[in-house]
Amino acid sequence: MENVTLQHIHKTLSSFPGLPELLKMEDAMRFVRLASSLRRTILHAYKPGDNIDKPPDCLPNSVQDFLGSAVGLTPEYVHGCWVSLKDTIWAYDSAAHSNAADARLFYSHGRQDHLRKGY
Repeated sequence: MENVTLQHIHKTLSSFPGLPELLKMEDAMRFVRLASSLRRTILHAYKPGDNIDKPPDCLPNSVQDFLGSAVGLTPEYVHGCWVSLKDTIWAYDSAAHSNAADARLFYSHGRQDHLRKGY
């Protein structure tokens, strides 16, 4: 994943007045998960020759509408979240952030202290 810091994300979010105060961490995480799962849909809006390794500056309208409805954000705030989180979203690997991946981490790093994943 890109080396994007929370400070950088907050600074970018702050350029959209009211967004940092409105956006909860759970909503930001949901936005990242949902937007990353729509990567193929976003790629369909690319023009020939566009660099698919870089996220677009703006989302297709259908994706923006979906994310706004799903996370409860205005179009301007969806755009603010996209601008702030797009590098994280584009590099996000859902398999590396799955329950199975977490269970492997607990096994590898928590067994000496008898820590277990307790869902």
